[in-house]
Amino acid sequence: MVLFAHAASAAMQCRFTTECYEAESCTEASFDVTLDTETNSISTEFGDFRMARVAAKDGSWFQAWGIDHTQKLFYLILAEGSDARMTLHMAGPQMVSYVGTCEERE
Repeated sequence: MVLFAHAASAAMQCRFTTECYEAESCTEASFDVTLDTETNSISTEFGDFRMARVAAKDGSWFQAWGIDHTQKLFYLILAEGSDARMTLHMAGPQMVSYVGTCEERE
């Protein structure tokens, strides 16, 4: 469970289990993301993203977005009581959407 009241100041680990590429059918996935607001970064097995903006409202949702060195744009949103969603936007244009869950790291 994500403790949203502390999400803006804590590291979080996200595991995405569904991947959807463009208009194709969604498939099972195993994609991990680490969110660290102290270093203002999101780390993945494919590389790191610098968070350009982080926003939270009333402790019920949290969002972050930014860009990596290859100009891929990501958008991550977490909502209390529902799945986490991350989208990755690339030149082409192409978009990959991930669905999973996040929790605070110790």
